Amino acid sequence: MRQLFPAPVSRNLQSGIKARREALEEVSQSIENSVVGLSVEMDDACRAAFRAYQNAFDRLSKCQFVWDLTSASEVDQVRSRSATPISFDRSLTKCYRKTLPGITSPELPLVFLNHNGADIHLYPGFFVMYDSPSRMGILDMTELEVDYKANHFIEREIIPQDSKRFGNVWEKSNKDGSRDKRYSENQLLPVMEYGEVTFRSGSGIHEKYMFSDAEAAENFVGLLLEFKNLI
Repeated sequence: MRQLFPAPVSRNLQSGIKARREALEEVSQSIENSVVGLSVEMDDACRAAFRAYQNAFDRLSKCQFVWDLTSASEVDQVRSRSATPISFDRSLTKCYRKTLPGITSPELPLVFLNHNGADIHLYPGFFVMYDSPSRMGILDMTELEVDYKANHFIEREIIPQDSKRFGNVWEKSNKDGSRDKRYSENQLLPVMEYGEVTFRSGSGIHEKYMFSDAEAAENFVGLLLEFKNLI
């Protein structure tokens, strides 16, 4: 990750999509307390693709629940009698559009708040990992890998209104999925279909989010990748 240390100057960088690498190099050389302006030029196809994935993000941000998946661990299903092979630690979070201190742009970045690391700010053509004004990293959008998959999650808390119910499982089950009758208070739990989005890069970024509206998450990732393919 390139480290960005802003300086006590105000600069404006005009960059087309194909010249953004040079713009990022200039940004990374600035020193503390600067305000850096980025104005990225896009052709009609790029701008249309960007608007489409912006709109998809706005829908994504309206999910009833957005979770930051902070860790995952394998479950000993034989010992625990659990129906799930993986246990996730999740924290409620948010995604929205908001200006990033130190950078001005005609486009508000698309922000994913992160509970255990730097927040992700997506701009046209690049993205910023922001922890504090002195701890920022900026990379070219083409270096960011984004993946989607459906997550069939056993829900023990509030059932989201914007999620699809995939089925039910017993809290304590036998190998064939049937109820383990040794547990008198055994109960059926709903299996919900959530959308899991993973951000990763060769520089070590690996962040996972889960959204109650799986369709919105899948649509967002698909349109983001379409935009990336035009860069």
